[in-house]
Amino acid sequence: MFKLIFLLFLIVGTFITLFVFIRLIQKKITLKRASLLMIVFGCLSIVVFYPYRSRIRGYYHRFQNRTEIRPQISSNCNCESLEVPKDSYAEKHRPLAIRLTKNGFINNEATLNSFLSRKRLVEVGESDGYFIQKLTSSTKHLTPIAKKRLEELAALFRSFLKDSKNEKDYFVISSMTRTETQQQEIRSQYPNSSTPGKSTHSFGVSFDINRIKSKGSCEVSRNALMRALNQMRDENKILLCPEFHCIHVTVVN
Repeated sequence: MFKLIFLLFLIVGTFITLFVFIRLIQKKITLKRASLLMIVFGCLSIVVFYPYRSRIRGYYHRFQNRTEIRPQISSNCNCESLEVPKDSYAEKHRPLAIRLTKNGFINNEATLNSFLSRKRLVEVGESDGYFIQKLTSSTKHLTPIAKKRLEELAALFRSFLKDSKNEKDYFVISSMTRTETQQQEIRSQYPNSSTPGKSTHSFGVSFDINRIKSKGSCEVSRNALMRALNQMRDENKILLCPEFHCIHVTVVN
């Protein structure tokens, strides 16, 4: 629906701009009236697109990240060997996910859609400090508190990069919410890449960070992310579980 509305306004806006421009050349409309017409159309556009502001912001940040961030040549800024503690998955992550969501296990797509309609899950878009890679086995959804913690982590990460060449760096999310059906598909293809039993990803309270995109020093960004993760864990806002290719994060209420 959003893309259809955007396309319609793009066509109408182009038509109005051409019409006004031609009328100005023909001197059949004053500059004042032309400006008033464009202002009215601009105000109408703001009213129509205001409910979609979060999605538009996400598209903007995605475009900004793709155009402003150049890949590292000497380092890929992965998250391996970051010095963060490992909280027991079985004893802390999973029990917390069950308690936090009141056992809101997302078994399949029907459950996922039900949770979305009831606002138990919300859509997550890109923002300052983090980027969501193309997800093939999970969806861009989290519980409201998990989304809040992700945004807090990104803001804290960026705050440690101020006044440096790394100030626009961002970490990359490689996985978010998975249904149990998706978990089973992963297990069947990659037995070592999916946690046996109920995964915290299937409660909507976890996300994985697998790398950092940096314009400056990779080490500066890695240290900033490590500092942010440790600080939020010390504040009892997240639990951590370093894995082979990523840092698994489960949020705390």
